[in-house]
Amino acid sequence: MLTACDAEDQIIQGLECGADDYLTKPFSFAELLARIQATTRPRMLIRRNAVELDLDPFKQCAYRDSRQIALTPAEFRLLECLVRGAGQIVTRAALIASVWGRGHAAARGNVDTLVNALRNKIDLPFPTRLIHTVRGVGYRLCSETAASDRARI
Repeated sequence: MLTACDAEDQIIQGLECGADDYLTKPFSFAELLARIQATTRPRMLIRRNAVELDLDPFKQCAYRDSRQIALTPAEFRLLECLVRGAGQIVTRAALIASVWGRGHAAARGNVDTLVNALRNKIDLPFPTRLIHTVRGVGYRLCSETAASDRARI
């Protein structure tokens, strides 16, 4: 977000509303470029047991073990939400807000259908599953080893 609003409460509100970064005027062009690069570079998101998953926000695709995976815009937003909460349970409500927007009345089945489509692309072609169902709550993105470790606790 690029704005002249520089009060602390305005910055907090901007970040809470979904801004990935907040830059106030006046600003240096070099700082703007550095922030854009930092915000948009593909990030290593999960790396456990030789499993890699990267998101490319420019191409709206994922890479798993260096193989490109084409995603629909909704699949990308869902995977991005799961990645932000990697290792944690992400509720269906959080996924609905991330994919369709806050206040959207998407049904539970919409989320489950989209997760199924994503699993077919992210999990099915690979030996290690990353997307796990947490019954009655939502989903968790982690390696199978990490998921089974949690189940034993």
